[in-house]
Parts: sequence; structure tokens; C-alpha cells
Amino acid sequence: LSPWYSNPPSFVFLDYDGNKGTITRNARMDLLKDHECPHHPKDETGDPLFDIRKQSFSPRSEPVLSANDRQSWWLRLYSWLKKLGR
Repeated sequence: LSPWYSNPPSFVFLDYDGNKGTITRNARMDLLKDHECPHHPKDETGDPLFDIRKQSFSPRSEPVLSANDRQSWWLRLYSWLKKLGR
């Protein structure tokens, strides 16, 4: 999906042969000619101009935790099991 172009070139899948030092078009791509990917449709590729560095985020306020919430999960589980045994 990158780099972004306003008019993207058609999809090309290339094979590189390191032994020969050649790049050729993959023959399997002819089977997919004129088919759209069901997993990543063209209209769902995201905003090409999105830049995380330009986003403004405000920090979340810290939640107020009760003493029970601050305990580790295994201590809460141990306490719960202990109550069941009574």
C-alpha cells in the first residue's frame, strides 16, 4: 500500500532470482487480474495523508483505584477462593 500515489500504478508482484540477478513478473498475478482483494479493498486503505506526528492528543486522567483494584490478580483470586472455602 505504500508509497501513496494519487493514481496508483496497477499491482505488480515481482520475483527476484538472486542467483541470476534478475527480476521478473510473477506469473500467478495473471490469475488475479481484475480481481479486488477481499481483505484489503481499495476504498479501505486508510488516509494517505495521516501523520501521527501532527495529531494532538490529550492525556487521559488517571482512574481512581480502590484498594481491591490495586491488588494483583492472583491475590484477588486467592481471596475469592479463600472465601469459597469457608
